[in-house]
Amino acid sequence: LLAELNKKLVKKGAKTILYGCSVEPDLLKDPAVVEDMSRYSLITVRESITYNAMKEAGVKTDIMLVPDSAFILSKNETVLPEGFVKGNTVGINISPMILDYGSGKLFDAYCKMVEHIINTTDMQIALIPHVVWQSNNDNIPIQKIYDIFKDTGRVVKIEDCNATQLKWCISQCRMFIGARTHSTIAAYSTCVPTLVIGYSVKSRGIARDLFGTEEKYVVS
Repeated sequence: LLAELNKKLVKKGAKTILYGCSVEPDLLKDPAVVEDMSRYSLITVRESITYNAMKEAGVKTDIMLVPDSAFILSKNETVLPEGFVKGNTVGINISPMILDYGSGKLFDAYCKMVEHIINTTDMQIALIPHVVWQSNNDNIPIQKIYDIFKDTGRVVKIEDCNATQLKWCISQCRMFIGARTHSTIAAYSTCVPTLVIGYSVKSRGIARDLFGTEEKYVVS
């Protein structure tokens, strides 16, 4: 649909920009995808894997490597829930999308992780949503995890708030484990040690650009 729209706009003389994208390199093996990419007047990509793949595939347009704008998003203080200990809380984000990829095993892995943190450390755990769309709502799996561990007194939930406030909440964590790309960027950009639960090229590419490798920074 987007490719067809791009084609029609360019045919009418419009200039189009593909902004802040990540594209799986395998998709660029399709000549139709390369043709569509080449129609844009400008493409900005947020990580080097996509940038190099587009160059190698022969995309004929101006391509710029530009960090995701979420890196420079400001943060604004908000109220933390009772039980959140600044500097000694592990922030955890989970999304329905990665649960679909994980075929049920991933939810169990998250629960084992929470159990391990409770049993082997004195850290609190904050479950932090980052997307709450009706069709794709982080609060659904977050509530399930919270219900399992709420009686321990070690797990709290961050209520939905705006992006700058979520970034501030994440910045108060001792470390962060996240699935949503922009939740992990909130942690990266506030110098919170971060482990990414990655499902696409964007998580690998961003980690590689920051650290020189995605190994041990991204769990597939």
